[in-house]
Amino acid sequence: MKDDTDFAGKAVLVVGGSSGIGNGIAHGFRARGAAVHVWGTRAQATDYDPDDGSDLAGLGYSCVDVGDPDAIEAAAMPFDRLDVLILCQGTVVYRRGEFEREGWDRVMAVNLDSLMHISRKFRPQLSQSAGSIVIVSSISGLKANIGNPAYAASKAGAISLTKTLGQAFAADGIRVNGLAPGLVDTKLTKVTTQNPDRLEGALAHIPQRRMGTPEDMAGAAIFLASPLASYVTGHTLIVDGGLSLRSGAPSIPAGDAPRFSRQERAATRFCRVGAGETIVFDTLEPSSLPPEDEALRSRVRALAEAATAARPADVRARSWQGFDADFSRKLGAAGLLGLTLPKAYGGGERGPFARFVVVEELLSAGAPVAAHWIADRQSAPLILNYGTEAQRQFYLPRICRGELFFCIGMSEPGSGSDLASVRTRAERTAGGWRVNGQKIWTTGAMHCDYMIALLRTSGSAEDRHAGLSQLIIDLKAPGITIRPIVDLTGDAHFCEIFFEDVDLPADALIGAEGEGWKQVTAELAFERSGPERIYSSVVLLDAWVRHLQHIGRDDTAVRALVGDFTARLATLRAMSIACTARLAAGESPVVEASLVKDLGTAFEQQLPVAIGDDLAAHPDEPVSDELYRTLTYVTHVAPSFSLRGGTREILRGIIARGMGLR
Repeated sequence: MKDDTDFAGKAVLVVGGSSGIGNGIAHGFRARGAAVHVWGTRAQATDYDPDDGSDLAGLGYSCVDVGDPDAIEAAAMPFDRLDVLILCQGTVVYRRGEFEREGWDRVMAVNLDSLMHISRKFRPQLSQSAGSIVIVSSISGLKANIGNPAYAASKAGAISLTKTLGQAFAADGIRVNGLAPGLVDTKLTKVTTQNPDRLEGALAHIPQRRMGTPEDMAGAAIFLASPLASYVTGHTLIVDGGLSLRSGAPSIPAGDAPRFSRQERAATRFCRVGAGETIVFDTLEPSSLPPEDEALRSRVRALAEAATAARPADVRARSWQGFDADFSRKLGAAGLLGLTLPKAYGGGERGPFARFVVVEELLSAGAPVAAHWIADRQSAPLILNYGTEAQRQFYLPRICRGELFFCIGMSEPGSGSDLASVRTRAERTAGGWRVNGQKIWTTGAMHCDYMIALLRTSGSAEDRHAGLSQLIIDLKAPGITIRPIVDLTGDAHFCEIFFEDVDLPADALIGAEGEGWKQVTAELAFERSGPERIYSSVVLLDAWVRHLQHIGRDDTAVRALVGDFTARLATLRAMSIACTARLAAGESPVVEASLVKDLGTAFEQQLPVAIGDDLAAHPDEPVSDELYRTLTYVTHVAPSFSLRGGTREILRGIIARGMGLR
């Protein structure tokens, strides 16, 4: 009986055949008698490690940079004739590098452009042998992939090119088909295959409950190149174990793997499933706090405990509003302010993880952080990144010592959180700037020394982002009136500020004139991404748990409620640390930070409601005055959690734009 998959006497070239899927395909043809040559990226075959899935035994090898059209043209013909051409080359750039020109161009050159250049080069040989071309794309070409736009676009282009070449080359007797792999077990997927939890999460999306193998892909390629598929041309065969059949299945580059377990992905993945589409937001990777930063925890905890020892829970619940200049100076003296600033300016020259540990400890204890909060979190990084050297030398050392306190002037009456509609103006004068207008909902302005204000220096509110600049305003300057706003709790930490012909020096401008919107959105990444967006209600949570322990209530319902709170808090903390990791990598995760804040403040607001409902469901239980006062305060102040730092509507607009939905 004739074996239609016998390739004895046939010549096969596998581009990208040095490892992974391509290597499996190369050996699949070799096992069926073909003479096989591969193209790879390293200088010689001995540069590849067999332990990484690169078995080049029995294969011919050439080093060709397929991202360079001239290198393709100059490459030697591996055989006198060619029967099968497998195009399995591919590259991907992570950490949103494909949104940059260099990353986009490189991926498109390798993954798409080279397909046409190589097909054209070998068209005459394939025509003489009535041969076949098999283009290996990916299921990423069938759906959106927000983290890797060039990869997804190139693979979609490869699928389309398969159709076009199938039609164009048919007259030459050449059949062109393709295969689109899903998740394939290669060296790139060891992070998944060697971790039971991650492997379980990956397999949950695949109906066949296993990952593909290079041998699976080889079988598909051999079929498409064999006489068994003699009447098939221009088609791409999906080889993914049924993964793409599932609504909401992840869009991941071929041969790559989910980098998270099912639990981790729940903490770092956001998607929308619509009519026939899945849009995945998958740019946060689980991270852990470095040991050297964890080592700060005991020192911070000791200071926080000393500061809060005599404070009841309802006072500690006011951590954000607790203004204590002496405590801030103690933190400065201990080297715990300005941790991310260079030592030349009095800082600790450490990364965002160090600040995460400090903030987490302070907020968990309910320490009074209001005095230094804005200056340390937002103002100092802004001045460092955009300020002049004179501004850095003057402000930053004083911020690190806990001597200068800042507020931010963004919101205005009638504008809500729509910062782009700013109307307060700064007009140029002979000596600098003159400011007129009003800011509102400014935290702690009555205690602060300076404000960094977003002002309109040209155009009008209708111009939106254009014409906005940031200036440093000395709040003791003539013409400034500050009025505290008393809230539902009886506290007055918000203020409205009026500016009437306030004269500022020329060097009050931070950064470039007209660049204020870009600067302030980067600043908001610092505001929205940290643990402060998940711990606002944690003092109440602790007080309630102590209440449960005191009265001995330990039934199934309360365990479920405490477990739910704990699991959600742990998930939000994982997201916040992942966002901090992007800051540590020098990125500005504006979209990711908005997601953390939106989910985090929702959790903070739901806590007092759930705890209040629990206590009301047990009317015979004695509740201490301290717990009652704490619950009352957090319940009253909770609506502000989703206002400060950007409303839900604004945040979700940012998230939607980041996902390409608007």
